[in-house]
Amino acid sequence: MAGNPFANSEYNLGNDRAGRQIGLGPVPRASAHELGEAFAAIDPWLSYEFSANTLSAFLSNERDGRHRFLISEGEETAGIVIVTVPWLFGPYLHFLGLLPKYQDKGIGTEVMTWFEAEAQGHFRNLWICVSDFNKGAVRFYERFGYLHAARLDGLVVDGRNEILLRKRIGPKES
Repeated sequence: MAGNPFANSEYNLGNDRAGRQIGLGPVPRASAHELGEAFAAIDPWLSYEFSANTLSAFLSNERDGRHRFLISEGEETAGIVIVTVPWLFGPYLHFLGLLPKYQDKGIGTEVMTWFEAEAQGHFRNLWICVSDFNKGAVRFYERFGYLHAARLDGLVVDGRNEILLRKRIGPKES
């Protein structure tokens, strides 16, 4: 257990399945805008009718205390990850979005491995909330050992439910 989790401005995560470097780094405002537009056009954000402007503002907000990282594959923008810490004795993976072109390449797996490694030894729990209709995301997180902790009816909009997932990683070391 070294340092302050999620506090670095950049991380090298290794390589994707094609051998390209995966990294995390600062989120330039222009990238947040481009990602906001892209995510507004795909689920789950499309189903919730989040506007590109709303998503762009959230992705670029530097004053809410969350840790935001642009996900890159080589020199290209692949997506974004946002972590809220602390939250119920652990970090909360607030947002993980990969552009469709970068899905199913091992990038999400590398981001999840980083998320868990950063938290290990510092926290008791890892948290994620996922839309119940987003079956692929639910399966993805379950493969990492996340268990259903609660169903949150109508959290984002009426008629849609979220699933709060938890993974216990052990007691915080003293």
